Amino acid sequence: MALEPCKECGTLNSTEAEICLACEYPTKGRVRSNWFKWIAICLALLFGLPILIEVIQVVNRQINPQPSPPSRPTSPPNPPNLGVTGAYAPQIWGGETRNIA
Repeated sequence: MALEPCKECGTLNSTEAEICLACEYPTKGRVRSNWFKWIAICLALLFGLPILIEVIQVVNRQINPQPSPPSRPTSPPNPPNLGVTGAYAPQIWGGETRNIA
């Protein structure tokens, strides 16, 4: 039975002891498998990456605002083409028909 110092407080403990008798720190420590680390990384990416992308897009929009498209002047609609041409063609405006002669 050999003695080894505690990693936390430095008290000498037996190599067979599971915890330090002075500070109750585990002498062997729990060994976590790699899958725990990979799950934690995946969860951080799953939730953190979309938030980071959205923040970057918002900042980019504030720094470089998109110019608004120029407004087109409004004009009255074209009268319907009835297939009749010439001076005697009926003109339809506002629901009434007028013959121009």
